[in-house]
Amino acid sequence: MDADFSGKIRFSELQSMVREQFRVPPSQLSEGELQAVWRAMDQEGVGVIAAGDFGHFMRRGEHVHARPGPAKAEVLQQAVAEQGSARRADRSEAERGRREAQREEVLHKRSRAQKAYDALWGLAPSDPSAWKTTGVLSTGALSWDRTPLCMTAVMPGGLSE
Repeated sequence: MDADFSGKIRFSELQSMVREQFRVPPSQLSEGELQAVWRAMDQEGVGVIAAGDFGHFMRRGEHVHARPGPAKAEVLQQAVAEQGSARRADRSEAERGRREAQREEVLHKRSRAQKAYDALWGLAPSDPSAWKTTGVLSTGALSWDRTPLCMTAVMPGGLSE
């Protein structure tokens, strides 16, 4: 609007803004009407108005064009806040699920360890699932005798160590 950055607005700058930037044709706002608007803003008749005065003049009619309900920026801000809230809730739910899965895994491992301990010391009958071996080669190079009090390694040739 203030093409020369002087802080003052001339009629030609107003006219340029209305016709070129806002694209208001003379059929919608005639030259006479535009000059009447200019005279309303330039009450002293000096041919220029301060940019601040122009802003004040424009805010006078703000209520005419005000939309009912919240402004676009408020709606956008609320939508962003809701998305953030939903994202935090999803993360929190995923974290709760992960913790619950870990808790169940630990309880299962403790239960298996307790069964193996009880079977080893003769406190309970031997449960073959308690002696599940891990990390042993699938070739059968090493196997465990599953009797609770005798855990000896049996080598493939039948020799015991």
